[in-house]
Amino acid sequence: MIFDFHTHNEGPVSAQIADTLMRQADGFMTLGDVFAFGKNPDTDSVRKINDMSYQYAGADPGKRYAACYINPGNDLESCIEEMRLRIVKQGFRAVKFEVDLICNDPAMTPIMQEIARLKVPAVHHCWRKTTKRYP
Repeated sequence: MIFDFHTHNEGPVSAQIADTLMRQADGFMTLGDVFAFGKNPDTDSVRKINDMSYQYAGADPGKRYAACYINPGNDLESCIEEMRLRIVKQGFRAVKFEVDLICNDPAMTPIMQEIARLKVPAVHHCWRKTTKRYP
């Protein structure tokens, strides 16, 4: 099975792009445009990003799966509430972090504990830092 972990959907994704992805993979994880609201989105912006993911994954639920985006820089209760809504009620399959906080920041601990309780994978964005784009 070929599974592309995720796509970043920047704005509406055309049927042609989705068809191309589906010819190359048996399924893929979709993630809304995580940079649509800047590098440190607030709670309302995170919700809008996850709404994008939910809508896009729903177009082909047998092959498109949504990842729940969380900004651990927001208050803990809103992060946990968002994860529970998306994973328990809407069937999201993973939690994805971008560049908001590094993985060993103390704010990550209670969020990771909740992810363990929800029994979904957590994926933290990582890269080899080569530019001055983000700290």
